[in-house]
Amino acid sequence: MDIKKITELIAAKRWTAMLAELPEGEHTICFENMRDLNSCKAIAYSLITKEKGRDYFFNVIEKNPLSVKITVKGNAAS
Repeated sequence: MDIKKITELIAAKRWTAMLAELPEGEHTICFENMRDLNSCKAIAYSLITKEKGRDYFFNVIEKNPLSVKITVKGNAAS
């Protein structure tokens, strides 16, 4: 996982590309605000329903700054 690339994708709000870069496992990501987090979650949900290859689970760890644990799991249905 390339942290620099992921950081750049987050700054550019390129959620689909950022999620695709995350390998399976747990990752802590910081978001600027709830709107960005909700947008990323919507994209993740869209990817789950369309591709069915990976599942994304979000858990807010800290609200200020907004820190979120994203768990990526391979989907057995793929």
